Amino acid sequence: MRRRRVLRRRDEGGYVLAFSALLMVPLLVLSAFAIDLSSFYVRAARLQRAAEAAALAGVVWMPDLTTATSVALSTARANGAVPSGTLSVTTSSVPGNPHQLKVTITDSAVPQYLSDAFQPGVSITRSAVAEYEQPIPMGSPMNYFGTGSLNNSFPPRENVWAAVSGWCSAKENGDTRLAGYDNAYSGSGYDCSTANGAIANPDASSTGYLYAVEMPPSPPASVAVQVYDAAYYRSGSPSDQGLASNQNVTTTFQLRDWDGPPQNPYAHDVLSTLTLTTNVSGYQNQWKTVGTINNPCGGCVYYLQVSTLAGQTSSAATNGYAVRTAANGTHTACSSIVGSTNPAYSANCVRIYPHREMSIFNNLSGSVASFYLADISATYAGKVLAVDLFDVGEGATKIEVLDPNGAVTTFDWSTPCNPPAAATGGCSGTGVTSINPGVNSANQPYPRTASRYVFNDRRVTLRVPLPADYASRYGTATWWRIRYTVGSSASDRTTWSVGVEGSPVHLVE
Repeated sequence: MRRRRVLRRRDEGGYVLAFSALLMVPLLVLSAFAIDLSSFYVRAARLQRAAEAAALAGVVWMPDLTTATSVALSTARANGAVPSGTLSVTTSSVPGNPHQLKVTITDSAVPQYLSDAFQPGVSITRSAVAEYEQPIPMGSPMNYFGTGSLNNSFPPRENVWAAVSGWCSAKENGDTRLAGYDNAYSGSGYDCSTANGAIANPDASSTGYLYAVEMPPSPPASVAVQVYDAAYYRSGSPSDQGLASNQNVTTTFQLRDWDGPPQNPYAHDVLSTLTLTTNVSGYQNQWKTVGTINNPCGGCVYYLQVSTLAGQTSSAATNGYAVRTAANGTHTACSSIVGSTNPAYSANCVRIYPHREMSIFNNLSGSVASFYLADISATYAGKVLAVDLFDVGEGATKIEVLDPNGAVTTFDWSTPCNPPAAATGGCSGTGVTSINPGVNSANQPYPRTASRYVFNDRRVTLRVPLPADYASRYGTATWWRIRYTVGSSASDRTTWSVGVEGSPVHLVE
């Protein structure tokens, strides 16, 4: 009896040993994959970070896919994704959006420590899509901008002059960049002296303003960039504003190349320069060429930079002018709006329009006038359009925003409450269809200001929700407008900018 029990125990011991040996195989496999799985996760995370960094770095060069690819590959290498026989880094544009870039990184030989005996050749692929929201075209869908009252050859009348102010003109007069001070008014003129209470303009930038010169895909052999009434004149120029007979404004125009960092056009090479002093002969009320672009790059954007002389005393005036392009030396008014007849649409229209900021002098001749604001495509559907108006609407009783169909739209608005106190009527409003800038207000941002209007020397931001059904609602129409209503006539020196809320460079996938 005892012998049978011993034999039975020996039989059970053999069974346990065999069963344990069988279990060791899947346990070892699971352990191998568990160890390698964490390694795979770390590798995938590194590849994802490299793909995202590469996409963000390269997308700012889109739609130039060649340069975007070069920058993306360099960035991927810097983040550990070095192309080899087993690791690939590829880039591609995204159909329907020329300002998106996709970067895909594949490692076909991921290091394995234990699992290769069971699952050899593990491959990991990670990708990222980045988008660069380009500065939105403003002010003009045509091959001219800022022609004011020159309606004989530029139908319809724009009612807007392009403009830059002298260093001593004061920011409260409407120029956010070139005015040296916020407040320089002394009661009878402008003295631009901190000793007398002038406060330095925190937004001052001697680089001035830019205009984009956008080439069509099939450009002409040459494009001349021309300026009307380029110099400041104390009298005899309807676009110029002078406060006294002794004011001087020196203006510089520089034509810049397309090739360079797209986020900083000021760093692009200068192709030509024109600098004009006050009352210089030969330019008053005439078109003159700043420079000519020969054999331009198709689909590329060149830039015209306009600035005034920093530190120039007795320069409390505004130089108004107009800009246009002339294909093969001849200007024929055209529009980039399909179906336009006044002026006529042309697929080869060489557009020129303000870049990022629109520094203008609104010269209104009637009681109601509308101006081109911004070209908003359906890719922005569902987002919020932010319209920044500085020192806006002096002399106007109502400002409205018109959608691409010409309908009045609702928006929220806000203006800084301080310094020193809230503007008359409050600092914000929601769901309104207009603002009234013609109200007088004793609460001015700074002392020694010449104007008493409610938005004098203040920024007003309009937040306009863009409908989710943008494409079906507006079709091919994309241009938004600003509409002024005035008592009879008015003039307004102001600076506008437009953007879509959100980071201009961001990941979308």
